[in-house]
Amino acid sequence: MSKPKITAFENGPFLIQNIEKLVNSKDEELECTSETYLCRCGGSADKPYCDKSHETNGFNSQNEEKDLHNETIEYKGKEITIFDNRNICSHRGYCSKELSTVFTDGVPWINPDGASVEEIIAICDKCPSGALSYALHESERNQGAEDEIPTVRLAERHFGYHGPYDVSGKIELDSPGSRSPESPVKMTLCRCGHSKNKPFCDGQHYNHQFEDEKNE
Repeated sequence: MSKPKITAFENGPFLIQNIEKLVNSKDEELECTSETYLCRCGGSADKPYCDKSHETNGFNSQNEEKDLHNETIEYKGKEITIFDNRNICSHRGYCSKELSTVFTDGVPWINPDGASVEEIIAICDKCPSGALSYALHESERNQGAEDEIPTVRLAERHFGYHGPYDVSGKIELDSPGSRSPESPVKMTLCRCGHSKNKPFCDGQHYNHQFEDEKNE
């Protein structure tokens, strides 16, 4: 079987190939063939599938701002080091909402000694974009589960609105002109059409009140 791959077409959809699972926010399987086109302009009437709305709604896959670069900062604690790439974050808020003793409003915003190692590992594993990862001292950096089945999942409603495609597993991303994902095994891809960090999600679905009524 050919390797799983996602291609982001200029001013057009995502093409997912050889990906075993496409699921909604309840983990219910959706129709998916060896080649499936997914909407990334946000305007399809048949979400998550592309219906060519991008051809008439003016979708532009170029970013309004200068392309961001991967910039990973290390926060070394007594037992664990946390790695953070703000430029890939999808702003779901799991870290700051669920572990505010570590992910704080202060400067620096990460306190690697603010909770147990187990709690920090759990929240890093939960980070869908791969912005957060960790390393136990004298161990290699852990950026996610290497044995995940390649999956594209429609993010659940969060803070009132629907979110990106949560991608997990070893999946190649072909997006000319953009950078590589932070993690080799997970990333979040914009499907509202408004990210300033395409093809990655940057949380603009909140500002633009993105809805997908089928994904409930």
